Amino acid sequence: MSLPDNGLVRITLNQTHQGQQVRNVFWYRAEDAVGGDAALGIGQTFWEVVRTAWRAFTPATTLLTFDSVDVRYMDGDLDYAVYTIPEAERQGTRTAGTAQLMPVFIAANITLNPANRQVRPASKRIGGLLETDNNANAIELGTRSLLGALGTAFTATLASGGFIDFLTPVVVGMPNANRPTRLLIPIVSHQVGRNVTTQNSRKVGRGI
Repeated sequence: MSLPDNGLVRITLNQTHQGQQVRNVFWYRAEDAVGGDAALGIGQTFWEVVRTAWRAFTPATTLLTFDSVDVRYMDGDLDYAVYTIPEAERQGTRTAGTAQLMPVFIAANITLNPANRQVRPASKRIGGLLETDNNANAIELGTRSLLGALGTAFTATLASGGFIDFLTPVVVGMPNANRPTRLLIPIVSHQVGRNVTTQNSRKVGRGI
């Protein structure tokens, strides 16, 4: 399957958090694509880029696992692949001790800032906070440092090792009445939210 130069790729990281399915979606722009079949390899590359930092933040428990990475080409031949995360890498590596996970809809926020103001910043809600990470609704400094490393991984380009030289993380501006064409604006920095936040769609009965 082929993907054109400047084609859009959607990558979804799937987790299971206390019985709930949790997803985070990322967008990448293909650079210098010439054809081939690399969707599965892109999924593996994405996981290899974020794996160490994401697992370092995530408590080591069977109640929160990494499941798979979905890759879909939004242009070209619309290829689709699912990279299944290896069994040995499905749990986090952070020691939880006796601390309990906070509810599924409680999350930390990482803001991904685009290169210009044509589109709004993107936000990623990261599950896996422990009760001990929360101090008067603020996330402990050490935990924010782990999230900062994850944010850095989110802003990294992906070297696919296949037919694409690399993939650039972007914020997508879809066409609307005031914007006739799609915008793919590179992400240039990130910011970790100081306070605990929520993702209401992750509440039981509300969806993903």
